[in-house]
Amino acid sequence: MADRFLTDIAMPRSPAGELRATPTGDLKLSAGRDNAAQALERRVLVGQGTLLHRSDYGAGLKMAIERSTSPTERAQQAARIQRQMARDERVVASESTVSLSTDADSRVVVDLSVQLKGDDDTQTLSIDISE
Repeated sequence: MADRFLTDIAMPRSPAGELRATPTGDLKLSAGRDNAAQALERRVLVGQGTLLHRSDYGAGLKMAIERSTSPTERAQQAARIQRQMARDERVVASESTVSLSTDADSRVVVDLSVQLKGDDDTQTLSIDISE
């Protein structure tokens, strides 16, 4: 039952990625759990206040890149992500951790466990971003 997780345009995973098209030239769609995962990832990445029509949307993970963050700041970022997950009507429960890579590429990694409405199992998302 894909409808309960909604349908949207399939977005590229990387900023350099392109929108995909079907053989008939229509934009590809994302539905079901894939769409829920795509929407939750977008919610984690978008900076709060950057969407004029939804000023409370977004946890702002992209802003954490190339910043030296303390364990307290990572815990605060995880709390912002948790608040954003609670705002999505498809999410029943979630848990997130934010970590920084120790390599020179300044990566931020979020491990997110989400239970979607009507599902018994948890879905795990790993959001790994760098500049």
